[in-house]
Amino acid sequence: MREHQTADEIAVGARMIRGYPGNGMKSIVILEGKTDRPVFESLIDIDVCIVIIAYNKDKAIQALKLLEADLLGVLAIVDADFDGLEEIKSGSPNLLLTDKHDIETMILSSPALEKLVAQYIDGDRRKNCLEVTELLLMTGVSIGHLRWLSEKKGLRLNFKHLPISKFLHPPDFRLDVEALINYVIGKSAITDELDSGELKAEVERHYSESYDPWCICQGHDLVDILVVILQHKRNRGNWQNSDIERKLIAKDLYLAYEYSHFQSTRLHLSIVEWEDTNAPFRVLRTVSVS
Repeated sequence: MREHQTADEIAVGARMIRGYPGNGMKSIVILEGKTDRPVFESLIDIDVCIVIIAYNKDKAIQALKLLEADLLGVLAIVDADFDGLEEIKSGSPNLLLTDKHDIETMILSSPALEKLVAQYIDGDRRKNCLEVTELLLMTGVSIGHLRWLSEKKGLRLNFKHLPISKFLHPPDFRLDVEALINYVIGKSAITDELDSGELKAEVERHYSESYDPWCICQGHDLVDILVVILQHKRNRGNWQNSDIERKLIAKDLYLAYEYSHFQSTRLHLSIVEWEDTNAPFRVLRTVSVS
């Protein structure tokens, strides 16, 4: 399966596609994950790009290194994760990072969220959006800080398939941080014992520091939280979390993200600068000015 390909195999595949007739002057754009494809394919000109999915940030970076050694017009776009907060530089002019934690947090921090909220909740769209944003960040930041602490301290906590809805308590959507920590510890392969109370206190200390919450929160977590909030508010307290509902809301969120929203980001500016440096290779759509 493609997700099990090595960086070398990804690079070989990209070279083969570039070698097809008519592809010689197409930019190679490496994306981190398969969920990035529908978002970026609405923002870039797919007729002048070869889009490659690496299924992993490290593999995307390694594949880029292999390709940029002897090919022109190669670009990788990956999630910033906590790199910006740690002041970690990308290391290559061909490696670009999202403005916020990931592409989903970039979208959620844009006017697309207000458009989405208006689809699901009646009433004053601006007021509703501000309320939803506050609830999202209030909950997501605690989970984000826990993820960051795990990464910084090498705790190896397992966040895979995290059932966030189990730890949220409507109508105020208070997060049971200690229960969440106990759950994550319980499913993690940890040799050293961790005290959930101490870890919670450390998360709260971390939380008190001043960071951009959109850079702390993971987009996947925020979408899970958003599903619960929208379902609860739309159904007046009766909500049922389902994978189908999540996919529909995520799709609506992506559709709400306009090219004009993307144009105001640092990532868009970075791609413009990359195109200037790597002409005649192009990536972005050509937008007509009316």
